[in-house]
Amino acid sequence: MTISIGYIADRTKQRGLCNIFCSFLGMAGFIMLLASENPHIKYAGVFLGAAGIYPCIPNSIVWAANNCKFLQACMLAVLQVLTSK
Repeated sequence: MTISIGYIADRTKQRGLCNIFCSFLGMAGFIMLLASENPHIKYAGVFLGAAGIYPCIPNSIVWAANNCKFLQACMLAVLQVLTSK
């Protein structure tokens, strides 16, 4: 999932929309975890949550690095993305 989202984001130049899509997928998974008592639905929610959250991290790092002109600015932007809460 992470590689396919990265590939789509590179080809379409729409990293923000890919992050939004992945975030909604992750939210759906976590809502399934919270709302259901059925273990099968919770198990599916874990996979949806992980599939939604993990592609956002490298996509955001590359997005910050691609928006910088100078090397020092890129280093600071990636550092800011990695250390933000």
